[in-house]
Amino acid sequence: FFLWTTDNKYIDQKRLMEEVALMPETDRMARIYGMPVNLAGKIYMNFGRDTHVIPLDDAPTSGNQLWHVLDPHDRKPWAMGWYLVNKNETVYCIDEYPESNFNEMLYDDKTYEDYKDIILERERMLRTIFNIGGKIRRIIDPNFGNKTVQFAERKGGQSKTTPVKELRKLGLHYKDGIDALEAGHLEVRKWLHW
Repeated sequence: FFLWTTDNKYIDQKRLMEEVALMPETDRMARIYGMPVNLAGKIYMNFGRDTHVIPLDDAPTSGNQLWHVLDPHDRKPWAMGWYLVNKNETVYCIDEYPESNFNEMLYDDKTYEDYKDIILERERMLRTIFNIGGKIRRIIDPNFGNKTVQFAERKGGQSKTTPVKELRKLGLHYKDGIDALEAGHLEVRKWLHW
């Protein structure tokens, strides 16, 4: 028996067709019809440096808003990215942290205060380079960002908190990112489709 993805009544077929329209042929054969194709672990097959990456010198210097996206972690360094979102609906990745190979890093001993300093210093520099004023939009991974964590010692009568609460105490206010993997992949594919 063969059951194609398009036959599965438990999958939102409208959403699936939107995704299929943005998939290259090899991706479609593998994901819809189960044909073995070496995708080399790529999620965004349409991504190409020649098409989607431009020199930062070509980024517009007006009409930009700065966004900070944070994926905190309890053992490894926090993964962070800063993006210019231009009024022409173009997004420019202008900075990332950490600079070294994240996958090889086994631990991280930074405190919330250390990360606050890293974040604010980067943002001060980026505001100067790209002439950005106004409020910075902040998004955090909702899974670990709202996870209850325990301090090694009590702080102000509290031994449990969340990363979102601790960052708010330091003046950094984050909104939860959308926690739907498929919706996120679909949105990125739409941005990459040209």
